[in-house]
Formats: sequence, structure tokens, C-alpha cells
Amino acid sequence: MIRSILRPFILVGLMTSYAIADPTLTMVPLGLQSGNWVWRVDITPDLTIVPAAANGTPVALEFGFRLTGSPLATVANINPSVFDTSNPGRVIFGWEMLDPSSNNRPRGLQSNTLTSEVFAAFGTIDIMTPGPRPFLQFTALGPDNGGAIFSTIQWFGAYPSAGPNGQGLISQINGGTSPNWTVGSYLFSGSATQIPEPASLITCSIAGLIAASSWRRRPWAA
Repeated sequence: MIRSILRPFILVGLMTSYAIADPTLTMVPLGLQSGNWVWRVDITPDLTIVPAAANGTPVALEFGFRLTGSPLATVANINPSVFDTSNPGRVIFGWEMLDPSSNNRPRGLQSNTLTSEVFAAFGTIDIMTPGPRPFLQFTALGPDNGGAIFSTIQWFGAYPSAGPNGQGLISQINGGTSPNWTVGSYLFSGSATQIPEPASLITCSIAGLIAASSWRRRPWAA
């Protein structure tokens, strides 16, 4: 089964969730923090499709991310106790560093601040309880630090082909019996955008007017 999840976010702090089967990827906009845009990626396995749910399921994933509008500053795995294994994956962008010990495949978390792109391929521990697991956190430059008044993030992958026309992958147990589990793979792509709340937009507009007014007055003060 292929599941494409598109979650457009417009206002800072707005988060949408859906009660659906199959694992999900959720893009959580965290607004402006210390002048920069912040995004969090949550991964939620679907334990209802695991034959013996008490055993839980590990999750494997491969994704590419691209930030536009405001450039990428940093990205981090904020939950290494769960997302604890750097997996090899398929090349998505072409700039990834290849690991000779993994058949020259890229692995783990890699970023390119020149292109504002991120490659991520990880495996998890056995997840025993339902609910989202925070995974990655992105910081993009905000409007006061050389970024834009909005931040857009895209997610995609290398299935069936690499680049923005491909889809990212989440795999988990979805059948069988121990030790002969079967694994289901679920594909995802989409984009999300966050902008300041209305009050922040008004503040930015006022600040812009004051700055423009001050600039115009300077020749008269000379």
C-alpha cells in the first residue's frame, strides 16, 4: 500500500494529525525560536498492524528533505535513543557521502547547507507503545538572520526514482509470526509552509515602516 501524506501548515504552532492506519510522518512547525524557523519531524509506527503488538516493531526509514524560502542552518537527530542505527540508503541528491563499507551507499544523517538539503536513513529500537516519536529537528534562518518571512520544507526520497519526484520510505512489521515477520513499506512525499502569526506580521510591518522612515530621514539630519 502506498500512503502519501501532505500536511500544509500555514500558521506558527498549527499542527494537524490524522487517525489513520499505517505508519505516518508528521511535520510539526515550531515557529520562530531565537529568530529562526524550527521544524520537527515525528514518526509514528502503526502497532495495530503488528501481529503480536506486545512485541512492538522496529522502524526503518529513508528520506530526503529540502528547505526553501529560508535556508537550512542546522539539523539534528533529537531522539538518538530511539533512532539509534545509521542505515545505508539510496542516493537522493547526488552530493551524499558514500560509505565504502555499505556498498558505497550513503548512510545516517547528512546535510548540505549550500543547497539546504538533508539526507536521512535510520533504523530504530523495537517500539512497544503507540504514539509519535520525535526524530529530526531543523532550524532555518529567520527573517532577522538573512532568511525569509516564511519557511517551506519538502520531504521525498528515492522511490521509485531519486529526487523531488521520488518518495521517502518508512518500513515496519506488518505480518507473519516470529521469527518470520513480514515487512511493509509505505511511501511519503509532500511539503509544508509556516509563516508568522498575524500579530507577528503586524509587528514586522511596523518595524519595517520605522526602519524605512529612519532611512529616509538620514539625509535631512546630515
